[in-house]
Amino acid sequence: SYWVECPYGVRLLCRPLTPAMNAAAATRAARRLREMDGLPIDADMMAGHRTLEVTVALAEILVEAWEGVGNAEGTEAAPLTPDGLRAVLSVPEVARAFDLGVSAPLARMVSVGNG
Repeated sequence: SYWVECPYGVRLLCRPLTPAMNAAAATRAARRLREMDGLPIDADMMAGHRTLEVTVALAEILVEAWEGVGNAEGTEAAPLTPDGLRAVLSVPEVARAFDLGVSAPLARMVSVGNG
């Protein structure tokens, strides 16, 4: 496991991403999108929802712990929950850092394996 450093003092302890985990996240995200009511018809907005759902699904699979996330009152650390992950990853800068942080090691492994 390794820490992914995100903006605003958020750190996410993640399991290493595998191709199987990546596929599971994509499948979970697709199922959730099918189950949602009232999704926008616009293709660009749909792509945005798809990206967020994949990111949240990946986090649910990979994140073991976090630091820098407080409770609603800001008085103590918030427990790691699926709703909490979704809220934190709804911040674009945090989602982007998470995506880059978890995909970089797998990309390096694939690159070395194909070199």
